[in-house]
Amino acid sequence: MTTEFKNVEKELKPIESEIITFAEQAGSLSVETEKDYEGASDFIKVINDKKKAVEKMRKFFVDPLNAQVKDINGMFKPQVEESDTIIKLVKGKMGVYYQKKEDARLKEEARLEKIRIAADKKRAEAGKEAIAEPVKEVAEVQKTVATETSKTTVKKVWVHKVESMSKLPEDVKKAIFEEAYRKGIVDTVIRKLVNAGMREIEGVNIYQEANINIR
Repeated sequence: MTTEFKNVEKELKPIESEIITFAEQAGSLSVETEKDYEGASDFIKVINDKKKAVEKMRKFFVDPLNAQVKDINGMFKPQVEESDTIIKLVKGKMGVYYQKKEDARLKEEARLEKIRIAADKKRAEAGKEAIAEPVKEVAEVQKTVATETSKTTVKKVWVHKVESMSKLPEDVKKAIFEEAYRKGIVDTVIRKLVNAGMREIEGVNIYQEANINIR
């Protein structure tokens, strides 16, 4: 444990005790009268001031470290991003080459299959049975290439691009909405609409609630 970290712990000890006391006081607090309300207002002001002091202390210790981290990340980030760009470029060229070989393999398979179909048709016309021997298999394109210093493997993956939201099936739209709702995206969109002044949205209960500001 570093000296700086020990200093932080030392500074936090009395604050932790105060926060525990505040929590106990808040739990037993009762707001039934105007005087209680005024007392509660003074109470949360004290707590809020303490929170600001703790946050100021946190920034005192953390901001210099964050600044160093930001500077260091800024030094390395361009090299990392450029490396990713180069890797993507080379992968793309390798992918084009692989797909070209795969297309040629499929084309050869189709050619051999066509020859077999034509041969079987002639045999059938001559009253002969179809050729029992399977169509010659075309060797698979090598997916893994290993050299003395590297090993790369081709893995086929399915990708997509949404071209029209309006044309998506209803069950897909429903799944998208449910995922967006689960991740809070729906609430974010509706909150923006409500903040912009919209007060009626079918399927949404829009109402006001008390929000206490502390000054």
